[in-house]
Amino acid sequence: MNARPQRRRHLSGSGLAYIVIVGLLGLGALNSQNNMLFFAFGLALAGALVSGVVSGGMLVGLRLKRHVPRTGAVGSPLHIGYTATNRSRWLPMFAIGPSELTPRRAELDPDGPPVAALPPTRAFVAHVPARSSVRVDAIVTPARRGVLTFAALRARTSFPFGITRKSVTFPVGPDLPGSRCLVRPEP
Repeated sequence: MNARPQRRRHLSGSGLAYIVIVGLLGLGALNSQNNMLFFAFGLALAGALVSGVVSGGMLVGLRLKRHVPRTGAVGSPLHIGYTATNRSRWLPMFAIGPSELTPRRAELDPDGPPVAALPPTRAFVAHVPARSSVRVDAIVTPARRGVLTFAALRARTSFPFGITRKSVTFPVGPDLPGSRCLVRPEP
């Protein structure tokens, strides 16, 4: 299995609307030859470029580590910890949202123990200074008993302007081992 992080770009509805408006602003500037419209077009285009470059540059030095408890119970909060490490020398990270990618049914062992469904995890890292680490927790409440299997992790950011969203996926490998949590019945 390839253990290298995979980077992706996502364009949201608001980002698409921003790009369309920037295009219309550029057309208006070309047709009217108005200096203020050229200035506004250049400023809007620079904002889109800065948004893409800064959010992608932040994720290059990111490393995530997961901390999973061995057991949990149905209906009780389960704390899943994430340590975000910034390996960049100068660039801090802002607004990182780690989340779990649940394995597909085909990847699970059909002869194994019952599989518990992992609710969506929500965690947020506001700021990671250069060359440091920050730990945050996601609190989920399992609804079914069984074995929770943790596979890949994804970190997303749309910092600084929210025009483009970048993500990096950390597959299971030597840097991010797969882990399991046994969810017991409700006490």
